[in-house]
Amino acid sequence: MVDSDVALKLDGVEFRRRKRVILTKVNLEIRKGEKWVLFGPNGIGKSSLVKMMSTRGFPSEGTVDILGNRLGKVNVFSYRNR
Repeated sequence: MVDSDVALKLDGVEFRRRKRVILTKVNLEIRKGEKWVLFGPNGIGKSSLVKMMSTRGFPSEGTVDILGNRLGKVNVFSYRNR
């Protein structure tokens, strides 16, 4: 069952660019109405994470669910236009 309060869920997300691992086993749940800040040093994957969260990138492993719909199984253009 999908929790209707969850806007974004990352489960075991990994992201690789070429052979370099950028993100490893990221688990995150953001509920509707929450505000988050993402900060850290250069090169740790902040931009890569935001790209996946905004449907501009796909994880190498793991799943990204947006409003209960799995990224890669739905038309991402419909989410981008919301």
